[in-house]
Amino acid sequence: MVAEAVAPLWEAVLGLDAAGSAQEAAEPAPGGDAAAWLAAEGRCDRPWLLAARSAAPEAVERARAEGFLVMSLGEAFTAFEADVAYVPDVETMAAHGEALLARARFLLAPSNPHQGGWASGRSLASWAADIPALARFEAEGRLLRFDLWTGSAGGLFGDPDGAEIPARLLAAASARTIRTLGSALPEPSVTGFEGLRPVGARGESIQPYD
Repeated sequence: MVAEAVAPLWEAVLGLDAAGSAQEAAEPAPGGDAAAWLAAEGRCDRPWLLAARSAAPEAVERARAEGFLVMSLGEAFTAFEADVAYVPDVETMAAHGEALLARARFLLAPSNPHQGGWASGRSLASWAADIPALARFEAEGRLLRFDLWTGSAGGLFGDPDGAEIPARLLAAASARTIRTLGSALPEPSVTGFEGLRPVGARGESIQPYD
């Protein structure tokens, strides 16, 4: 099966042993710094697919079979497995905690996650007391944090929903290839992926990755 064939690739790149647990040397940097984790262990030498909820699961699996690492956007992890799930809001974490734990190897979230569409004013550690799935990700070293402008004056700027913030994080980590599916971006490419608007690590415009 495809999943069985590519499982060793996941484990090698994500720093997991055969049992799926995090190896000590490959755990997130202190504080779960997302950019440092993405840049380590050759993760950005692999192509990344940013997949939203409307992406066809079979298309995501085809990309995975071709060597892509998959980052789900929002609640997309409920439809297919993800190497990293980008979830900016606590509502999604609370409502789909079991699916998040089962389908995502790592959780990527703002240090000050959103509630009701805006920064909650509470840290991820604080929310972990209320959301069991979030507590599990933190306890298991599977939680990746980053600062977002809505909760930090020096945080990453951009639309918290969709592919923009994940693309900026990957750009900051020097990712070579980023593709998107299901995120409603214009001009689908001939390969079947969507076109990605120029995006830079800090808001500047750069050429799309290819």
